[in-house]
Amino acid sequence: MMRTRARLLGVILLLPWTLVFAQVQNQQHATGIGEEGQPQFSSQTLPDPSTYQHSVALANVGSGNYSMAFALENGGKSVRFLMRLSGVQLNRAWMGIGFGSSMLSSEFIITHLLANGSIEMHEHTERNQYAPPATHENPKNWVMEPLNGGYVNGVLFSEFRRPVDPPPPVAYPHVALSLISPQHMIWAYNPASQKNTLGHYFTYHNPNNDNGNGTPNFPNQTHGALLVDYTRATVEPIPLNPYPPKVAHGSLMFIAWLVILPMGAFISRFLRFIPNWIYFHLTAQLLGFLIIITAFAVILATIIDYHCPHAILGTTMIGLLCLQLLLGLGNRNMLRRVLPYTPRRRFIRIFHRTLGYTLLLAAIAQVALGLSILFPFEERRGLAFWIVYIIVAGIWLLLFFGAEFYRRIFLSVKDKTVPAPEVEQGNRFLEAGKPVPKGMTELAKVQDEKVYPDLLSYDWRSLDKAVLDGAILVVANGRYVYDASQWLRSHPGGQIILLAVAGTDISSDYFHEAGYDAAEFTPPRRIPTQKADRQDVTTLHQSIPSTTPPNLAPNASASMSGTTEFMETSHYLTEEDWSKIVRARRTHVHTKVAIMRLSNLLVGELHTSHKRWQKALSQGSQPTLVNEDIGDGNEDAQNRLFDPEEYRRYALTSKTLVNPNSPGHPIFRLRFCLLYPYEHRQGEPEIIYPGQAIEVQIRPHADRIPLSRYYSPVHGNMMALELLVKMYPGDGVSEYVGKQRLGERQFKIRGPLGDPLVGPERPLGFGGTGVDWVPEDMLFVSAGTGITPFLQLLQYLFLPTSVPLLANGDYTPAMSDEIALHTGDTVVVQHHYLDGWALGRNVTTGEEGAFPLPKTHPRTSTKLTLLNAVHAPQDMIGTDLIDAVLLSYPRHLQVHHVISLREGDVQNISGFVYRGHVCEAVLAQAVSSESTGDEETERRSGRHAVVCGPPQFNSAMVDQLIYKFGYQSTDVTALTSDSPYWYHHLESCNG
Repeated sequence: MMRTRARLLGVILLLPWTLVFAQVQNQQHATGIGEEGQPQFSSQTLPDPSTYQHSVALANVGSGNYSMAFALENGGKSVRFLMRLSGVQLNRAWMGIGFGSSMLSSEFIITHLLANGSIEMHEHTERNQYAPPATHENPKNWVMEPLNGGYVNGVLFSEFRRPVDPPPPVAYPHVALSLISPQHMIWAYNPASQKNTLGHYFTYHNPNNDNGNGTPNFPNQTHGALLVDYTRATVEPIPLNPYPPKVAHGSLMFIAWLVILPMGAFISRFLRFIPNWIYFHLTAQLLGFLIIITAFAVILATIIDYHCPHAILGTTMIGLLCLQLLLGLGNRNMLRRVLPYTPRRRFIRIFHRTLGYTLLLAAIAQVALGLSILFPFEERRGLAFWIVYIIVAGIWLLLFFGAEFYRRIFLSVKDKTVPAPEVEQGNRFLEAGKPVPKGMTELAKVQDEKVYPDLLSYDWRSLDKAVLDGAILVVANGRYVYDASQWLRSHPGGQIILLAVAGTDISSDYFHEAGYDAAEFTPPRRIPTQKADRQDVTTLHQSIPSTTPPNLAPNASASMSGTTEFMETSHYLTEEDWSKIVRARRTHVHTKVAIMRLSNLLVGELHTSHKRWQKALSQGSQPTLVNEDIGDGNEDAQNRLFDPEEYRRYALTSKTLVNPNSPGHPIFRLRFCLLYPYEHRQGEPEIIYPGQAIEVQIRPHADRIPLSRYYSPVHGNMMALELLVKMYPGDGVSEYVGKQRLGERQFKIRGPLGDPLVGPERPLGFGGTGVDWVPEDMLFVSAGTGITPFLQLLQYLFLPTSVPLLANGDYTPAMSDEIALHTGDTVVVQHHYLDGWALGRNVTTGEEGAFPLPKTHPRTSTKLTLLNAVHAPQDMIGTDLIDAVLLSYPRHLQVHHVISLREGDVQNISGFVYRGHVCEAVLAQAVSSESTGDEETERRSGRHAVVCGPPQFNSAMVDQLIYKFGYQSTDVTALTSDSPYWYHHLESCNG
């Protein structure tokens, strides 16, 4: 009985809670099922708000409101929500809440009012847009549990339960609810929705009235935000992130990315003919950058969501834009400075250009992403913005592609090469044929249509003087002189290009009309290496005749027969030379617009002889601007006359340290090759005679005048030459040239200048004893690299190639690769092994192979005496050539070395060696080495002395030779690095 009474008391106590639970459970009965299985509700009674912990009005709507209530259940494992909307006429309405701070990052539960008056609840996920979130109608993937809903007496309501910690997502992620701290939520409704593009009645909730911020303080708000504390059962409405800053951000980004930056890029690509275009480009890019940073700061201070593609791409683009700005400023800074055109510079330019266009293309996609966030394309509210975007983006695409097409088809000037027969030249490039220089034709046509009344007249010397005075003058086609100073700060290649070409002919660079480059490179004929067991030529010295025959030359026809190949290949370019030449070039095909601008810069005409031009004017002739023989522009550089005063540009192709272990200043052997080696001139000399000099001009600083210095090449001709350069601290030219890297700079070189030490007007080696073209006895006194003219002379007289020599006796081959010689045979040297042996051809017998030079007569009977002063034994240069002559023709050379440094090994130095400085006693030893000869010889040639060294050294040696050793002043030649001209054989050398 007692047990029955206890059970009855428990039922009575639990009855109220059972009724509440039953009421909640009864609301879960659905009145219908949707197409995807979602439940539909049409309850006829409103739920009891007292079953919820907290209820809050989110918005005042007409005579009613939009409210939300919630309650924790199941020990805090789930939350039950109640949503109510009333006070306004409803027609296919929807209402919803979102778990998150923005439509870009929330999970939604939306209640839809159907046409039959029932309701459905769906889960929705964000689309990274301010657009209706994506609908998920299939309840299998829901974590939400629909409980009840309906439309009763003008009140739309829905009840649902949601777990605090949702299970792992099946098809899409769900937001966990926080019971520790307040959580952001958003809400919205639309009382009369229209169909969207997907066919659902789920469209934009419309803006808040009176520009409200979504709080209850403003009437008729359609969307808002709040902070919910589920544990404390509190709800705090919070203002929405302001919409205008988002529009301001989008508008500023649109202006910067799709208006200003493309404008700067367009100017840089297609409007370079505008004076100072670079400043317009820089201004546009900097202004665009500042606007972008401002717009980024605006959105960063408002809201930023790094999960959406727009934010990720935008942040990446801003980072790349900062890099682009640094590259642009760095490139501009390098353009202003005279720096080598290194691979790093080229990489920066290419990367800057590529990155710029990539960013512009990415901007089109980025602006579209931004527009789709603010104004989804499927909604008409942003239609005006989309129309503007499509029009602006389309205009720029049409402008860029159209201008590029027009530029390439109608403005580009392209060279066409006329095929030429290939000629096998054992160690030369095969000529590709002459070009059809359309650029020069276009220039001539433009200038024919203009009148230039005040043209100045220049020759190469006066042109160089103007450049030294600060003018930036260039020459086109060897005829027209232009003032390029307007391009100095806006040239795409920067100052380095214009400063490098000032005072030179730019036809091959400006019009890309060299046309003389190789279609194919044939490596030089392979020279067999010398064999170690070859006979020592010193064993042949006793058989050398004591006198030179009166006639050194054989029959001319015999001497020339079979020697053509050797003579044609005396100077050549190696494949390494060619790679450095191409690297140093700055060729570029300019458009007709640029050519028209160039024609406006015309200031004068160039004439081979300035005096002849003045004479023509004084005689009343009226020379025209454009030569009649230019015609259609097919006359190229090969028809231009050679002028030693013309600077031509070279590339540094080889650099070797001659004295690596010397305690003194470093000495480099530098090889320079003509930038366009097949751009010949009429009358161009094939060799540089001993004593002649070339002038090297440099401009180490953009804001300073050029510096120049004269050097005596130790080898080569004006196509490829080699210099010995000693790097003195503070010596502008030598120090600068010695520091340069291969193929990174263009050097201006002209020559040959000055009078040679020998008489080049006579065909050397083809008759005579030599006394009429070179003295019988020559004393050469040198200091440091002043020995280079002597090395010139030594090679020219005793180590020539492609020059017929006479055999002075018989030689029987001792090895299979040697050739036989008989007295009177004619031999031609192709290569010197510099040990007394040479590789060549016996023209008389037709055999090719090695032979000993002591078995031949030298091309001259001259005796040379060298007195060479150096600081240390390691500073001696040209010892290989000196030893080669001593081994080949020992009776024609005597050598004296003076070493100022007491330390150092001198065991392997040929000749006489003295410690200390050049004094009268040492000079007497060298002078006494000269042979005097008979009176007839003295009358015809006498003795001659050449001095080459620093100015103080030259002065002291000349005084002693004249006043102590009886030389006539006309018999002494002093060579200096200051000038190639003097009143009597004053030549240049490396002082």
